[in-house]
Amino acid sequence: MATTYVEMTQGTPTSQRKFTYSGWIKKCEDSPSAHQHIFSAGATSDSYYNGFRFLTGDALHINMDSTGSATWSLTTTRLFRDPTAWYHIVVAIDTTQAVAADRMKLYINGVQETSFSQTDYPTLNWDFGFMVSGDKIALGRQISGSSEYFNGDMSHIVFVDGLQLAASYFGETDATSGIWKYKAPDVSAYGTNGFYLRMEDSSNMDLDSSGNAQTFTTTGNLTATKDNPSNNFCTWNPLAVDAGETYVFENGNTVCLIPSASGWSGTSGT
Repeated sequence: MATTYVEMTQGTPTSQRKFTYSGWIKKCEDSPSAHQHIFSAGATSDSYYNGFRFLTGDALHINMDSTGSATWSLTTTRLFRDPTAWYHIVVAIDTTQAVAADRMKLYINGVQETSFSQTDYPTLNWDFGFMVSGDKIALGRQISGSSEYFNGDMSHIVFVDGLQLAASYFGETDATSGIWKYKAPDVSAYGTNGFYLRMEDSSNMDLDSSGNAQTFTTTGNLTATKDNPSNNFCTWNPLAVDAGETYVFENGNTVCLIPSASGWSGTSGT
């Protein structure tokens, strides 16, 4: 399991009631035994967490637990088990909305998700406790407990502090293929804690392109690959393996190791 992540320390937020996360995600393995966080926020000492993660079983879970006593969350009915595809995930929050379901929206590849196995929408005008100066935002692990690392690729990660934005601000449908594709963020103001990480500069993977010049701390080795939302690169397929052998996939599934093969073993490309 990968243990690489990036994090930043927040300043005083533009809003504790409105924000949007947008990110392109490619899983390198499913989550049979451990949750995998793609986004988390709060204090490292918290006994609760706020974030978005793939649960064991591979449902996508949005959890906002501001005080430890109030939990607002969504869990998708469908599962995310395709390690060959890029998913575009947008979480758009605005607790000032009159309709409860409008306060927490989830978009997958440009389409708003409406089928959930569990829903608990925030109360009206709820202030999220993790949106405070001094708390952190982490990409790739759970901020409290230092666990639940994400094993996969990330690209074009956007956080907008103070606005609830739809997926169309970050992607569009290709007129020829009908495929949902990346576009440059149509964001007028990122807010105090907003950022935009393209993750395309191999010498500076956590460079903030929002204009805010946020400072990130990187733990582990962020590695640039040819695989990105605009070029879904051929990689080794962790679903195409021989039963009974141990496989180790690394570097965005571009490397496959079989450390203790008992006979002929192999995998195939996506």
